Amino acid sequence: MTERRPSSHEPHDAAASHALHESLSDAGRVREKDLRDALMSRVDRTRRRRTLAQLSSGAAVLALLAMLPFLARPATSARSTTTTAATLTKPSNPHTHPATTNHDSPKTPASFIRLVATDPSVLERLVIRDSAPSRITYLTDDQLLASLHDAGFPAGLVSINGDVRVVMN
Repeated sequence: MTERRPSSHEPHDAAASHALHESLSDAGRVREKDLRDALMSRVDRTRRRRTLAQLSSGAAVLALLAMLPFLARPATSARSTTTTAATLTKPSNPHTHPATTNHDSPKTPASFIRLVATDPSVLERLVIRDSAPSRITYLTDDQLLASLHDAGFPAGLVSINGDVRVVMN
């Protein structure tokens, strides 16, 4: 009669495990030892990978936190200092004009400032108006090609795998 193995839901019984081990043949004990060694090796590798992943993610967060003051600091350069020291003249064109500085420096490229204002007439100018009623007309291939040719757009039709396309010449 074979002994019943404990299920994963039951607590481990050392005495039953020892009795089961004693009932194995020598080849069974060798296989059990090999399986246990392979399983423990796999468990150790998995534990090391998880620990390494946790440490790496923690180090990445700390590195980002350490870089935060450097990233939040405004950039200072010769160009930004020159631009902030610039005195502007009254623009001849209210939309675009070059910025002038107190000194003439050949190293500093000319900067342009664009003034953008809200245009209240933009909606009236860009509204879509129905100037002519539209209609749908079904044409044959020949009628379509003739209409395109009469309009100054000579074209042809290409059919690939049942998909028809108009190709302009």
